[in-house]
Amino acid sequence: MIKQMINPPLQLSSPINLSKLPMAKELEFKLTKEQDWLESLLNQLNSQASGIPAEVALKQSDIQLELNLTRYHTHKLSEYLVVTGHFETIYFTNCVKSMSLMKEPLDFSINACFIGREFETEEEYQDQTEIYTQGQVRELYFFEKRKIDLSEMIHEQIALQQNPYPQRIDSIQQN
Repeated sequence: MIKQMINPPLQLSSPINLSKLPMAKELEFKLTKEQDWLESLLNQLNSQASGIPAEVALKQSDIQLELNLTRYHTHKLSEYLVVTGHFETIYFTNCVKSMSLMKEPLDFSINACFIGREFETEEEYQDQTEIYTQGQVRELYFFEKRKIDLSEMIHEQIALQQNPYPQRIDSIQQN
């Protein structure tokens, strides 16, 4: 497989059109809050915090996303997209004990595969959340009309990985 680096400015629209990606070439993206849909996700995370204006929270928080996208085609799955990478952010929230404003980190790896929505109704993929492809088990997502919504996938992963009970270090030590 050929690896191709996209040079700055690093932009990646969401949704992306699968047909615009080269076949069997890994494209690497390093995205920040300069990317509109990542800024929107960061604003959503920060909106959970009270006591700080949205503009200040955005300026003092950060989000980074490294993605590797590779489009494949097989007889069984037809066209599909493998997405690997790393997500990292620090955002504002409130401590569940003291309700004081705090910054909370969130960091996770991404290992996903997008296949056509037509497979969603097939018995093999019904009620499945993972798929084995390219020698690895990956999170399973579906696309429709060759459009892949990366922001929706990242949003879902944030919801799964986010700490539901953030606490300031000093609140934890008082127990």
